[in-house]
Amino acid sequence: MGDVYPAPYKMIVPARRQSTTGAIAYSWRALDVRDIEVIEGLPVTTRERTVVDLLCDEGDASLAANALGDALRGEFNVDASRLAELLAPYAKRLGRSLGDGAGALEYLMNTAEMDPVSEANRALDRVLASTTPLPGLDVFLTRMMTSMPALAARLPAAAPAAIDEAFR
Repeated sequence: MGDVYPAPYKMIVPARRQSTTGAIAYSWRALDVRDIEVIEGLPVTTRERTVVDLLCDEGDASLAANALGDALRGEFNVDASRLAELLAPYAKRLGRSLGDGAGALEYLMNTAEMDPVSEANRALDRVLASTTPLPGLDVFLTRMMTSMPALAARLPAAAPAAIDEAFR
């Protein structure tokens, strides 16, 4: 997940440890059993814990967002409530209120362009770029048109003027 290729490799261990070769950097951190899974016999951190560790260790929200986006695009199971819980202590770093894990998760989702608006934009781009008849497009367009009043009610106050301007 993500684009981080750490050198040296980073290992989280339950007690202090040092490498004499420098090929591995050890990091001591207490981990909840919910944050560990075993893959092919090797204990690793869960996707949720890995996203938070990237934010914490690398200090760059875009790296954590990229990892989250990769996990979601890869159709891996991501426990949003656990991720929000783990993000809560770092929410202020992401411009949210201290303890606002849900807001921090929303920030990372927006940064990763995995929020509903970005997904809708990508779907629209695929529809517009298609050169073949799309089965079900008529059903989709009918649903969109009947949903317009509900969608418009959710727009920020400045959005209707911007929409009117775009269609002039």
